[in-house]
Amino acid sequence: IILNTTKIIGISKFICKSTSKYLEKYNESNFTVLYNCVDVSQFNKELWIKERCELRKEYGVNDDEVLIMFSGRLNAEKGIIELIKAFRMVKNKNIKLLIVGSFFYDTDMGSNQDKQINSLTKGIRDKMIFTGYIPYQKMPQIYASADFAVLPSMWEEPAGLTVIEAMSTGLPVITTNSGGIPEYVTCECAFLINRDKNICAAIANKIELLVTNKELRIKMGNKGRKNALKYNVENYYKNFVKIISN
Repeated sequence: IILNTTKIIGISKFICKSTSKYLEKYNESNFTVLYNCVDVSQFNKELWIKERCELRKEYGVNDDEVLIMFSGRLNAEKGIIELIKAFRMVKNKNIKLLIVGSFFYDTDMGSNQDKQINSLTKGIRDKMIFTGYIPYQKMPQIYASADFAVLPSMWEEPAGLTVIEAMSTGLPVITTNSGGIPEYVTCECAFLINRDKNICAAIANKIELLVTNKELRIKMGNKGRKNALKYNVENYYKNFVKIISN
């Protein structure tokens, strides 16, 4: 199918470059990037001030506690193990970790990481909230309940929507230098962590920094919201139409 196309649309330069390696007859002119989008009107913390308070109360988060959020499938690719290990390293205990997601969407499927997750969370369960699968329409409220997001993808992430959703909500982001993620974030709104042997310590260090510096959280969150606004549905549609019309 690919060999009979005249143009390939990728959701990041990373995807286009990766695909082109396997197609000798193509060059860069055959590839076009169409960046992902989210509904930035819904992923907006200003809409969910009441719901933020209600959810934090429901999850047992005190007013003075900083709520860190992870959203994604609970598998190796999404970095859940690295995040939990990093969370255990953080010295500041005025925090809680909200883990949103399951192994495979709205199913009861488990993974071979379940035992490791259970083992790593022993002794700190009171600091963690596992929500399981959350319907997508409720996700803007869930993001709004958090103070910042940690999304440490361990694979070559094509272009994670969770990163855009977090930025759009006005959350600072700690993520990884993987795949297409660096194309979506800026150093003003996100910390990009290298996926090496020091990743857990590096994540813990940035968590500590954001937990203790509310001013930095606000500044990065505002920059993130501004950056995410260009990834809106209308721009996506216009760019798509422009690509297929040429």
